[in-house]
Amino acid sequence: MCCKLLDIEALAKPRLTWCTHCEVGKGCGIYSQRPAECAEFYCAWLVNPKLGDEWKPANSRMVIAFEATARRVVILVDPTRGDAWKKPPYYPQIKYMAAQALRDQGHLVVMQGRDAIVVLPDRDVNLGPIGEGKDIIITETRSPLGVSYEVTTRA
Repeated sequence: MCCKLLDIEALAKPRLTWCTHCEVGKGCGIYSQRPAECAEFYCAWLVNPKLGDEWKPANSRMVIAFEATARRVVILVDPTRGDAWKKPPYYPQIKYMAAQALRDQGHLVVMQGRDAIVVLPDRDVNLGPIGEGKDIIITETRSPLGVSYEVTTRA
């Protein structure tokens, strides 16, 4: 799924299109010569033992990435299964991951097609397509009634 869902600049491969080097069902046809972007990418399913087999990208049709500089967990969803993330067993786990990310001063975004959806404890905020260079800003407000979050973008 990473061969479809990720943007690979070195190959001029846009997001949501199959890489021309991908042999569907087998893997990368240029694995030993793949670009650094591909070699350095690790789907969270491969490195986090807490994610069960249901999260295997071939099963879930999703890829989980972590963008360290933005402190962001990104779940890229195959458009052919666009609403799968909203169903069990995924959605409760995504809500949990989102709450963890917020506690760690980060956030979780689901990329459903071209739409960026920020997952918060109490709701999901669809920001629509997010252009290059736009930042997602999460503002936390504490009150006697608890914590609330607002989501905005800025260039």
